[in-house]
Amino acid sequence: MAMVETSMSTTENDHLIIDIERRLTEVRNADHQQFSIYRVPAHIQNNNKCYYEPRSVSIGPYHRNKEHLRAMEDRKWIYFVEFINQKDDIWRVGIREIRKLETDLRACYFESVGLEGDPFVNMLLFDSCFIIQLFIKWRSKKLDAARDAGCSIPELMGDLLMLDNQIPFSVLDMMFNLYTFGRVHPPDEDRRHSFITLAANTLHFQEERAIVPKPDVKIKHLLHLFYLLFVPAPEYSPPIQLNSKKEGQEPQRNYLQLLQKCDPRGFFKSKKLNENNRSPRVIPSAIELKEYGVMLKKKEKCKSFLDVSFKDGILEVPRFMIEECSRSTYLNLIAFEQYCGDDDVGRVDKPLSSFAVFMACLIKMAVDVLLLERIGILENNLANSVEGARFFGQHREYVHIDFDNHYLRLMFVQVIDHCQAFWPKHRAALRHGYFSSPWTIFSLMGALLVLSITVFRTICFILTTFFKKRFS
Repeated sequence: MAMVETSMSTTENDHLIIDIERRLTEVRNADHQQFSIYRVPAHIQNNNKCYYEPRSVSIGPYHRNKEHLRAMEDRKWIYFVEFINQKDDIWRVGIREIRKLETDLRACYFESVGLEGDPFVNMLLFDSCFIIQLFIKWRSKKLDAARDAGCSIPELMGDLLMLDNQIPFSVLDMMFNLYTFGRVHPPDEDRRHSFITLAANTLHFQEERAIVPKPDVKIKHLLHLFYLLFVPAPEYSPPIQLNSKKEGQEPQRNYLQLLQKCDPRGFFKSKKLNENNRSPRVIPSAIELKEYGVMLKKKEKCKSFLDVSFKDGILEVPRFMIEECSRSTYLNLIAFEQYCGDDDVGRVDKPLSSFAVFMACLIKMAVDVLLLERIGILENNLANSVEGARFFGQHREYVHIDFDNHYLRLMFVQVIDHCQAFWPKHRAALRHGYFSSPWTIFSLMGALLVLSITVFRTICFILTTFFKKRFS
């Protein structure tokens, strides 16, 4: 009996056991399917840290209390005062509502937030009020970036669209409803005045109104909303069954077999792709495609920048602009698509990642950038063409897509089939071997000239000999 009492007493005083039991309770109660705010892995941040860490303002727990972001913490108080001026009691109601949801809100973060109780609630309150007031001032054209925020608007908006720098969207929506309607949930007739509408039109950066996502879409955070605005669903081509035997396709299959029998050199079909039975992982670069006889063309009538097409040897790509202030957002959108769940993206094929892989294939060197600029496909506002090539190449090593099931798969297959056909393949070899530099061109011209002279002299000799024998 004494041993049991001693054991119980020891357990009560053992801080390690207490900590483990508390942690077990937290893990068991947590909804692991609810994670929506992730951190960019360290091995990706190491090479491009400046594009994944905020430079002006910390939102959420991951970058809180960093020295270079402390100045904006004081400015958040100014925004907080402006926000509650119209309804002084709004912040008290906000605290009570956030406390009710604290467990669920904490479960949104993939990593431990390191804040317990009131500090966590305080952070969500101030960050949400800051963002809402910032957007209200921006839309009403009353925002002086230098005076009110202490930094440029692109820099500030870039910080708000970083994967590590987010708070749950439900907090923003709730605080906006309290500000606008004085209640947590807006009346049904006033749903058009939701925070989604305000945020969508603020983040769109254009004069025309943004297309607001459908009400049934559960938005997780600001970056998720911007993803839905920036990355529309592309026209999807289903996976191709290379050796399929579907009903109704037998005549076409027999016809292709007949062409292949009459075409031992492979004009009509690429043997390599069918032998491996694998979807293409890469396609040639812009310069290489030109050598294969592929015409690169800017697509005029397109629904979005994802609307890439290939037909009859013509690759059409919509105009795409790259600039330094958009690099961070572009990389964070890709990171969000890579590490979020399929429900967040709304589809499983990760179209932005697929487009990033396509552009990384198309642009391998500075000459590819120059070619696409000349055609009008690319608008490069970076320092030079080398930086333009790096813009697309820097993320290629960590972007993963299902090559058997992505929206550009059919285009990849068509391009590879075209380039592996007899004439384009030998045309590229001829251009690369004999027309790659002025010296090889001069050498070829000299050889052709010598050959022409030799043929001419041979013909003259034959004709002279023939006529001498005939008329002698």
